[in-house]
Amino acid sequence: MKRRGDHQRTMSQPALLAALFILMTCIDVPVASGQDELDLSEPFELSLEELSQVSVIMPATLVPTDQRHTPAAVTILTRQDIQDSGARDLDELLEIHVPGYQVMKKNQANMGGIRGIISDRNNKLLMLVNGRNMNIKARDGGALSERHLTLLGDIRRISIVRGPGSVVSGPGAIAGVISIETDNGHSYEGFEAQGRIGAGEEFGNLEVRYGHRFSETLGLFVHAGLDRDRGASNADAPLLFSHAFEAGNGQAVRPAEPVPFSVVNDNNSFDDDPRYKAHLQLTGEHLDIWARYTRGGIRSAARGTDYENLDPATLMDVGSGYQQLTLFAGYDRPVSSSVSIQGSFSYDLADMYVISAQEDLSWREDEYLGRLVTRISPGHGHDLALGVEYAREIFGKDGLLKGGPSKIMGDPISPGTQWSTNMWSFFGEDQWRLGETWLATLGLRLDKHTYTPWMTSPRIALMHLPDDRNTWKLIYNRSVRRSDDADLYRAEFISGTHDQTETIDNLELRYERQSSEAWWWSAAAYTSIMDVVSWDGITETINAIGELDTWGLEAEIQHHSTTLDLSFSHNYTQQLDFTLTRDTAFQNISAAPYGYGNDLANWSDHCTKLVTRYHLASAWTATGSARVYWGLPGGRDLADYNQEQVNAGGLPRYDEGYTRAFGESVFLNLGLEARPGESVTIALHGYNLLGLLDDNLNKVNFFQRTTQYRQIAPSLALTLRIGT
Repeated sequence: MKRRGDHQRTMSQPALLAALFILMTCIDVPVASGQDELDLSEPFELSLEELSQVSVIMPATLVPTDQRHTPAAVTILTRQDIQDSGARDLDELLEIHVPGYQVMKKNQANMGGIRGIISDRNNKLLMLVNGRNMNIKARDGGALSERHLTLLGDIRRISIVRGPGSVVSGPGAIAGVISIETDNGHSYEGFEAQGRIGAGEEFGNLEVRYGHRFSETLGLFVHAGLDRDRGASNADAPLLFSHAFEAGNGQAVRPAEPVPFSVVNDNNSFDDDPRYKAHLQLTGEHLDIWARYTRGGIRSAARGTDYENLDPATLMDVGSGYQQLTLFAGYDRPVSSSVSIQGSFSYDLADMYVISAQEDLSWREDEYLGRLVTRISPGHGHDLALGVEYAREIFGKDGLLKGGPSKIMGDPISPGTQWSTNMWSFFGEDQWRLGETWLATLGLRLDKHTYTPWMTSPRIALMHLPDDRNTWKLIYNRSVRRSDDADLYRAEFISGTHDQTETIDNLELRYERQSSEAWWWSAAAYTSIMDVVSWDGITETINAIGELDTWGLEAEIQHHSTTLDLSFSHNYTQQLDFTLTRDTAFQNISAAPYGYGNDLANWSDHCTKLVTRYHLASAWTATGSARVYWGLPGGRDLADYNQEQVNAGGLPRYDEGYTRAFGESVFLNLGLEARPGESVTIALHGYNLLGLLDDNLNKVNFFQRTTQYRQIAPSLALTLRIGT
């Protein structure tokens, strides 16, 4: 097995990759015949086969590509999927639909991951809105915004890249990319109002959207919404621990029993405040201008060690809140029949407030982002895209959410410290049609940040399409992630080092088959090698700590007809090896380096999902979803290591016989929708219904501290939608 240094020398060759890119664009091969353009006026009436042929810009490509020819595993969710699911936030929607997507709880926010790649800061996922990066970059944020709002009415489509994707979307896409596409004045016309109210998990929201087309080329879209999520009380969603201890107020906590003291409601809005979303977009033939504002956040139960050391009454505000304002202007115009240019300039202001038991943090980050992409079809079987991007970040201005000077972290970044960074990015992609049955894709991205060396993200994919039904894909790509900007600045300030870049090399073999107009299925095997940059509990800094090797299998089945939609998936991700760079590194990724098992500590190896939609009659539709996480063997391994060797409060612990925390979690949702009139929809959804039979099944573990968990409340939500 290659060690970290050898791995970098053999695979980081920007000059060689650039030469290969140029060579591929110059080779003359026969051009495969194109496909007929499809009518998208009624997208929900298209068959699976027709939907797979729709060419769009997806977060996995720079050149417009239909899903069949995309060199990645991508899940596409439509507005219909969102409404049918009854999902109360983005995390719940992705958990229901996306193979290999899992969520764990953590004080301050929920952590999401794909195919075993997850972190305690959400910085291994990249969040995009209309192609614009929305991640929080200073610290303790990542893909945070958008995810906890119950307001999803502006979303037209979501594309999720399952696996590394920084070659297209930029540094940070280690685990995957979540790309939200909003409606605009061309995709939606009319007025719609929607209200929802929930019980069990108590919430209420109101959303309105309006679309108007002034002409064939000019349209306006407006969306506004607010919600209030009081969450589920400790009686309905109890917090449990697997070991006995005495809380800071003297109360006794018993293993696998609800804690006897008050804790924050599960999924409660940050500060128990209303949350907002507003989106305004003007779309012309070549110009797209939009403004977006979101204000949200979530409160969460604190860490077990905090309850042991402090009075629980002082821990009722733990969580994170934010507000984000984004202004965007984009221009896309054909220069000739074979050349088009797309340019954009945007500004993003993110304002964060994080409360933990140890300290309160607040900061502001301002980003100016310019991007220029040229798409060329020179013939000879090639479709090209070449681009450049420049980002300027300014950190540490006075915050707006809570006021006062920014406080991002402790020394040497004292309150009010301001600094700025620059990042230049150069990227390109070539889709090369090798006759009628072969397609190759070569991509390369180079990123240079103020406090990092050059970061290189290559991708090479070869696809074989022997006929209209079968598709084979062999995909290699490397993705990168720089550390959070505050950590980079701190490292530069203390030691002048630039060694906080995380890389992952991923190889995937996929087979997809369109068996008929109604049936589609796929199978995939993948493996990855990741040079992990993470928190080191010994040095209490972010460091390169080791090499993590994983592999996995994934299967999907989809059926689409006029009466029944069905989607089934199973994902299996397994650790191959984990070797620490320094034996003294203290981490919570896996206990394997210490001789305990060979599983990821914060991941369910097996994950099964089923989603159905059945038309009972012309005005009635029944929906349902089930997801099963089959257990956390790696969490138990880490707990065993901790109890036998370390006894650290920051790692999982359990008393003898109390191992339910490591068992399966099973969730069942059911829904019924009625349309009493053309413009009126009423829907009733039930969530986590198996908890009515066995509340242990509705278990969600906490990241790192997997022996701490909540039993999620069975809930109901009623939706009324009126619109033209």
